Amino acid sequence: MVNEEKEESGVRRVIWMPLKLDRIVEQTRKAIGYTRSGFYRYSVTKTMEKTLLTQRKEIKLQPWDEIIGTLKIVETAEDTITAVIESYQSLEIALSYLKDTPEAAVIQNSTNLLGQRIALLKTDNPEKPINITAKPRSPSKILVGIDSFVKCMVSFSALGNSQKTRCF
Repeated sequence: MVNEEKEESGVRRVIWMPLKLDRIVEQTRKAIGYTRSGFYRYSVTKTMEKTLLTQRKEIKLQPWDEIIGTLKIVETAEDTITAVIESYQSLEIALSYLKDTPEAAVIQNSTNLLGQRIALLKTDNPEKPINITAKPRSPSKILVGIDSFVKCMVSFSALGNSQKTRCF
């Protein structure tokens, strides 16, 4: 059996960062067991994946549909207000409502939750058609995804086959 060494070409890059950030980076890198080069490659790759592969899905919620994720941004257009929620690593869900609706008012008043994990619930109450609450952070997005899937399946089982359920 012949040992074939893979020869790879590459480019060395030098970056500058403040000392405080460098200390945080080094502590994190050591804690997860990466080499310095491996950690920077991983960080760049994840950033590029997130930037290039993120997809946005515009949806309309039905009463008692719930979305759990990170409130990324509240966008204001000429006639709509849109909440953009990152529910999975590369999926953004956009919920748009006309500016003069109660839903738009709730979204507009939720800017204090930007960057936080939230639950957005569509209700059947015309006076308060959506409810947004902050949710504590889970240790892993993977666990959040599994948790959401399990909750969805449990609620689906409880409903039986007579009613539809949508899980995001």
